[in-house]
Amino acid sequence: MSNKTMKACPYCNGDAGILTHEMRGIKAYAPICFTSECLGQVTDHYYETEEEAVNDWDTRPIEDTLRRELAEEREKNGKLIILLKKLLEVLTKVDEVGRAISLRNDLEADLEALTNKEQ
Repeated sequence: MSNKTMKACPYCNGDAGILTHEMRGIKAYAPICFTSECLGQVTDHYYETEEEAVNDWDTRPIEDTLRRELAEEREKNGKLIILLKKLLEVLTKVDEVGRAISLRNDLEADLEALTNKEQ
């Protein structure tokens, strides 16, 4: 068995490794899952080197693409969160200005009412 670090099994997320077969002095390497009753234990792919076996096991174009897209979306979401926080700050200031204008209008109306009463 190899000591190389490999990605987890694509079927069960279990530990994986390399099984080495030797026949008539020729070695063949097969990537397998160590979890019993997992589909990753069955293999018909044998390689001349451990490196080839590991590379094949670890090559998962769809998974790699999805992980990359997920990372991109998380980055976009992070930027959106920052923008939303800034927008909230602006809206809070606008709200404060709106309340100040409303208060000013109320005070002007009260002053006008008091002025009209005195006349």
